[in-house]
Amino acid sequence: MNDEEKARLDRRRDAREIKKIRKAEDLDRRGIDYERLTEFFFDLCLSWCQFLDVETFLFFINGVFLNITKGNHINVSRFKEINEIEVLSIEFINHLLAYR
Repeated sequence: MNDEEKARLDRRRDAREIKKIRKAEDLDRRGIDYERLTEFFFDLCLSWCQFLDVETFLFFINGVFLNITKGNHINVSRFKEINEIEVLSIEFINHLLAYR
């Protein structure tokens, strides 16, 4: 490999590294990617509810979704600001426990 090829490979590696850094910085400015967050949210709920039946699981995941979002329909729902999110009510927890 000659010096020209090495320089070209170094430039490509540097360009990839810069692109990776810019992408990470861009994500930091925008916040978490919605699709990745929903996958994480689903997996988290699944692990919390692994021994529950489907109806209880759906009740739980729907309750959490309604607690952290605002909007009249899933297509137009947006996440609430952190200071707008409240702890799930004791009534919700009791209702959830009643399903068990």
